[in-house]
Amino acid sequence: MTKKIKQTLVKTYEGIESGVVNGYKRVEQGVVDGYQAVEDGVVGTYKKIESSAVNFGNSLVEEYDKLRKK
Repeated sequence: MTKKIKQTLVKTYEGIESGVVNGYKRVEQGVVDGYQAVEDGVVGTYKKIESSAVNFGNSLVEEYDKLRKK
């Protein structure tokens, strides 16, 4: 009977440990995914701002060239 109780306790402990580890992994992955989403959003916003600035700069150069040619 004692051996069976020990086996049950070991299996119970392993089940709890597995659940805790899996739960931790899910939380960790959620944090990583959340961070990646924020990083992607920041990078995307930066690229849009940079693109707008470049386009604006190109427009200014074109206008300057037009005025210079007159």
